[in-house]
Amino acid sequence: MKDIVGQLDRAFNPRSVAVVGDKAEMGYMWLRSLATFQGSVYSVQIDEQEFPGIEALGV
Repeated sequence: MKDIVGQLDRAFNPRSVAVVGDKAEMGYMWLRSLATFQGSVYSVQIDEQEFPGIEALGV
């Protein structure tokens, strides 16, 4: 039981989050929703044109 609780704790209280493919045309909704997240936020992109907008958010 303790192992399950530990696994659930990692899912519900993460130390870091990766957002894959958030776009400027949607206002970087997913990245903005994590603005108050206390851990590390990573943006995973393949479109290099998105980099400046994401960097402007401080991610």
